[in-house]
Amino acid sequence: MIRADVMRVLVHVEAHLDRDLSAPALAAAAGLSASRFHRVFVAEIGETPHAYVARLRLDRAALYLATQAGPIAGIAAAVGYETPETFARAFARRFATTPSAYRAAVPVAAPLPARRPGLEQQAGEGVLSAVRVTELRPQPAAFLRHLGPYEDVDGSLFEDLAAWSHGRTGVTGPWLGVGHDAPGITPARLLRFDACLGVTAARHTRGRVAFQTVPGGWYAVATHTGPYTSLPQAHRSVYATAQSFAGYRVAGLPLVECYLTSTVRPDAHLNTTQIRLPLVRLAR
Repeated sequence: MIRADVMRVLVHVEAHLDRDLSAPALAAAAGLSASRFHRVFVAEIGETPHAYVARLRLDRAALYLATQAGPIAGIAAAVGYETPETFARAFARRFATTPSAYRAAVPVAAPLPARRPGLEQQAGEGVLSAVRVTELRPQPAAFLRHLGPYEDVDGSLFEDLAAWSHGRTGVTGPWLGVGHDAPGITPARLLRFDACLGVTAARHTRGRVAFQTVPGGWYAVATHTGPYTSLPQAHRSVYATAQSFAGYRVAGLPLVECYLTSTVRPDAHLNTTQIRLPLVRLAR
């Protein structure tokens, strides 16, 4: 279990990749001296604060390069690098290639899936509704984190969160799952998935349960009905459809799943899940 003060810093980093994430700034966010923060962070996370921040920034940049056609300088700025040159050097150290070569090796636009007549399309063993653009509010949430392959997410995380919520005020729902990383870019052992439960306001805690605010904004939204094992194909279908929306581009992460059930049951064959893929609304 990650210490509460370190988890607060991780949440801060994830929400502010384009901001000042220097060691002194992170130590201040944790309420620790710089030297003590460094020791605690390395002991808890296995990386230095600098290495952790750089990895998250560069993995996010790699996703943007693979999914967006904008200037590389803009991507560098979006993940916190002051100059394209500094970004290019850091990117080469992480991926052993230049940003432009990385982009050239990955197609920016995914092909649209074949669709059958009507409003629905098959998604593996499940059924996926039409994809629409929706503006969502930020959602404060309590959460427990899984680190590792997404397919290994343990349903006990949701059970533990449900047990924590019993008798507590301010627990409103819904149940959410938040995937922060792109498989194929981030090593499988480092993929971050948060099992979340909506609350009225995020707050600090010293226990195992941490708090964050799931971002609001524009999303491509579709409802999937079927087993959770067919969600990966549904995600790909939503992504491919969202690529064609005029006036928007796909931001990609974090990917949010909203579980439209009173309890999360990974073994059930008929689950209803709202897939929420973040978008950026383009200037008109």
